[in-house]
Amino acid sequence: IAFKVQLGAFAKDVPIDVVNQFLELVTGNGLEHSKSDEGLTVYTTGNFKDFKSANDYKDSLVENGIKDAFVVAFQHGNKISVTTAIEILK
Repeated sequence: IAFKVQLGAFAKDVPIDVVNQFLELVTGNGLEHSKSDEGLTVYTTGNFKDFKSANDYKDSLVENGIKDAFVVAFQHGNKISVTTAIEILK
């Protein structure tokens, strides 16, 4: 199980100022982008083993201007619900 923070999902080209903001704020935690099944470009950061660490990081990003950030979870590279991830870890 890995927890990450989703920074945003975009249907069209991502404005360069948004990407620059992401890069400035995620120093040391990496910035990844991928395509969703719906064709959106999704930006995530971090790779945490527990929800609390990911949520604390998300809170710091929200405080620094990325208001729509939220925690997402993955199992073997596949996105799963955070609730399911927490249950698996119990």
